[in-house]
Amino acid sequence: MPETPARQTDLFQDSAPPQADALALFQPWLHAIRQERAIAQALAPALTPMLLAAYIDRYLTTDEAPSREALESALAAQRPDLVRYCSAWLRRRPIPVLQEVLWQGLYRWLLPQLQAWVVEDLAAPLAPPPGTALPLAALPTTVQDYVQRTPCPLEQVAAVICQETADLLPALAQALDLPQRTHTELQKLLRLRPIRRRADRPHPESPLFLTRAVAPVATGSPMLSSAQALLRPDLWQPAGENVPTYRRLFSQGRAIEHYITTSDPSSRTVEALAGDAAWQIVQQFGLPTAFVHLVFAAYATEQPEPWRGIFELRGSDLLRILGMDKRTDVPRAEHLREVARQARLLDSLGVWVVWREPNRDLSVQMSRMWDVALKITGPHEPEGLLSPTEVLLTVRPGLWAEKFLNAAGARAGTALRQFGYLAQQTLRLDPYHQELAAKLAVYLTLMSRLRSVYQVQHLLEAIEPATVLQKAAADRRRRYKYKQRWDEALLTLHEQGWQLTFDDVTYPLALRPDWAVPVDTPAHLRQLPADYWRRLLAATLTCTPPEPIPALFTAVAEADRPASRAATRPTLPPRALPPLPPPLTGSQVRQARLAKGWSQQELARRVGKSQPWVALVEQEKRTMQPQEQAALRVLMDLEPASSS
Repeated sequence: MPETPARQTDLFQDSAPPQADALALFQPWLHAIRQERAIAQALAPALTPMLLAAYIDRYLTTDEAPSREALESALAAQRPDLVRYCSAWLRRRPIPVLQEVLWQGLYRWLLPQLQAWVVEDLAAPLAPPPGTALPLAALPTTVQDYVQRTPCPLEQVAAVICQETADLLPALAQALDLPQRTHTELQKLLRLRPIRRRADRPHPESPLFLTRAVAPVATGSPMLSSAQALLRPDLWQPAGENVPTYRRLFSQGRAIEHYITTSDPSSRTVEALAGDAAWQIVQQFGLPTAFVHLVFAAYATEQPEPWRGIFELRGSDLLRILGMDKRTDVPRAEHLREVARQARLLDSLGVWVVWREPNRDLSVQMSRMWDVALKITGPHEPEGLLSPTEVLLTVRPGLWAEKFLNAAGARAGTALRQFGYLAQQTLRLDPYHQELAAKLAVYLTLMSRLRSVYQVQHLLEAIEPATVLQKAAADRRRRYKYKQRWDEALLTLHEQGWQLTFDDVTYPLALRPDWAVPVDTPAHLRQLPADYWRRLLAATLTCTPPEPIPALFTAVAEADRPASRAATRPTLPPRALPPLPPPLTGSQVRQARLAKGWSQQELARRVGKSQPWVALVEQEKRTMQPQEQAALRVLMDLEPASSS
């Protein structure tokens, strides 16, 4: 089969079957195309600009839109995230309606190319008379048999999509009926935040995620234990007179306990609530509560003295931060009611800390994690239920913040200021359809300051109920289904920008998800071993948070380095930095690849990219990042000679 033959439409006589019948013959290939992640990755960079252009044109017809220049500038900054989301949207389950329409349009556009490849292979042994074309209608069984036994040429399909984008986009626009789509539909498809005129933009006290994709967030031990208490209601145990208690033990006799507190505003003391009412609150904890918990912690981290002050947060801001403002299937009033409910749950979460270190006592008496006051505005519905138009949350961090989120105390050696970084995309994960990925993202966010290497079993035991893992271990079908769920969660994190590195010894190719295995890996190395569940739990992987979080951690570590250590370093005379090497060109990459006798697929495997990425680089259609250029120089012996 040739690599990328020219598209041909004259290979078939008038007796060819209708397009619908022809597509039916190619169903195995079409299914493989839809499942191949590299196809979605090749399609997304071409599709996203077209959708953005259509969105801008529709949005400019409304009264709330800013100028075209302001729109284009704001959207340009989001382009990489939008391309990643578009790639994920193309593979989303359950399948959205527009996604199905788009894939069917791609299939129809690809059909002549697929037919050309098949007929070219089938026609050779049949040797039709010179100057005549082979009627596809005469070979339906042959074509169907050929497609059934021959793998789809996915690399060639991706190359055709990249090379013939100008021809493809009009076909996709027609399939989507793009001129008839409203700006609201396109905004929902692209997961865009409404970009309003400057005078109409909200101005929260702390503009979380308005100008940046990450925000500092408290990650001290009380935050870690409380997040696990919210994610794992199954770990709460009765203590004393049926008092729900979550206890987390640390080294050196340290411990943190969480309770459900009474909500009596007239009481000056915080007491643990017992009985059924307390247990009902515990059972309402979950991912949505943990998300709001992280948002509160991010706002608190920006306060100079969080334990002394308060911050105000509007419910509409929370909807924007959590991405709930883009969901149109649920009324806005219902979203605001849910925000108020989660805030009340957090207001009931108590904490007690026993934490002593050689030079400081960080213990905290029984108190609330958050003191939350709500003010809800809006009319009442006919049934008497309040229909909120806005919710104002007034939040004060608890006493724990003075011991674990205290910058001045940390400098004086009497307290700690432990914080990490929260990526906005973590809060945009669907807590219902992406539950495992969302739990992992919350836990890894709070742990990133401390570690990056994890054993799979320890990760799962930290976020999943014990019964889930026990049932998986005892049942073959549940075990296999959970393995698929785990792989899908890792794919979601990967698409969110997390760098996942699998240990070569404990996490072999056979255990890794399909997207992390080179496409040319032999089948016997992909097959799950008989004891795959035991080996998976024992496997280790490295989880590095999305950029720019690693660089931010490095900068904080450098800033916290003691001055005495820095003063002992010898002062070196300034040196002129060597000039940067000229950027690699696509022709250089292609010539070096051919000189080594590598295919595009082989180079992609070695550099950790996809074959379409290599094709785009060689065609000068993809700009390489500095680290990518450096990797290619070393890999292909293109490293420039060092200058004296």
